[in-house]
Amino acid sequence: MLNIQKLFIFFISCWTSLASAYSHLARDVVREREYRWALGCGQAFTLGTYDEEGEGRDFQGEEDYFSFECEGDLRYGLSHRLEVRGGWRLRHNIDYDSEGVKRKAGGLESVMAALRYRTGTTRSHISFLNVEVRGLLSDSVTQTQYDEEKEVALGDEGPYFRISKTLIAKLSKELTFSGDFGVVLPGDGQSVESDLDLGLSWNKKNYVLGGGLYGVNSFNQDDFTDNPWDKPHRYGGRTKTIGSINRRYYGVYGSVRLILTDFFSFEFQGGRVLNGRSWDEQIFSTFHLIYHDRKKRRHVENRRVIERFKQYDIEAEISKVASGGRFVKIDKGATSGIEKGMRFDFYKTDFIGKNVLLSSGIVFKVGVDTAIVKVLRVFKEDTPLKEGQLARGKKSSSMD
Repeated sequence: MLNIQKLFIFFISCWTSLASAYSHLARDVVREREYRWALGCGQAFTLGTYDEEGEGRDFQGEEDYFSFECEGDLRYGLSHRLEVRGGWRLRHNIDYDSEGVKRKAGGLESVMAALRYRTGTTRSHISFLNVEVRGLLSDSVTQTQYDEEKEVALGDEGPYFRISKTLIAKLSKELTFSGDFGVVLPGDGQSVESDLDLGLSWNKKNYVLGGGLYGVNSFNQDDFTDNPWDKPHRYGGRTKTIGSINRRYYGVYGSVRLILTDFFSFEFQGGRVLNGRSWDEQIFSTFHLIYHDRKKRRHVENRRVIERFKQYDIEAEISKVASGGRFVKIDKGATSGIEKGMRFDFYKTDFIGKNVLLSSGIVFKVGVDTAIVKVLRVFKEDTPLKEGQLARGKKSSSMD
């Protein structure tokens, strides 16, 4: 029954983030030696349930179910490709039966560890491979305990494992597409399942607007698919989200992120389940406060800017680029004062006449009128070195 009290609870007590599959926070890019933490809160409000056949049932009388969650998430970039992540989640469930009797459960629902590996980067997109392991710590409450203690189960139990692929693609200057597809081994002996999250975001200077579609689909491997009534029962209250059988659901969401400072941002997200099987008809909302440390990246970028405008001793042009771009031949050598071990930076001229730093390296071999430079650092991965581009060199004694 939807009334003023429920609406008040729904909007005021949105304190914790729901399952991370509902959040775009995992789409943030954390670079080498950066870290990002997020604290979130939110609520799921159940309107009714879908049975194992997908038939919907609205709550009757005083029936009601709420799930509140609170989570912390910390990520750190170990290298330019590898990122580690850890976190925890608290949960509080409240259940009302048809006579208005209240039952509840609360505590630490799970802890999580994850790795993310960057598999590809171009000018327009970036992709990741993600592996997540979560320990579900919910204590089960049996049917007999339910009658005596008036409690409900906190959630599923056992190990949870997920492997997924994330793609972030820049469609235009302001529009970004993000997609995440995963295969999940859920806890509590449930069937293997897949999940999908597709979203679009409109990026402005001080805010980001987003929206998308998410869903979960079971592979129908539950041992109790044909006889769900025989599955060992842990009382979850009105909800179908605990101990479900071959669950399947999909829904939509919208989000807004406010960029408060260079380091802090705030995100709100809300959505609802549109259809399902062995699941709840839910509406949910989440809030996140995010801190993203970019000091290390800013230091590196500032150093590159300084290098672009430093004084050079020699200017030359690229005359040949070896296969793979690891070695470059320039059109000046020993007669121009080039020595083995000298540092060279390579530039291209953009359409407004500005020199753009592409890469840098050291002189590997010197000839009379030519030299071979070994490329050590690449600053523009989407712009390969080509013949005719500018090479600027500085003697080792005056590099710093």
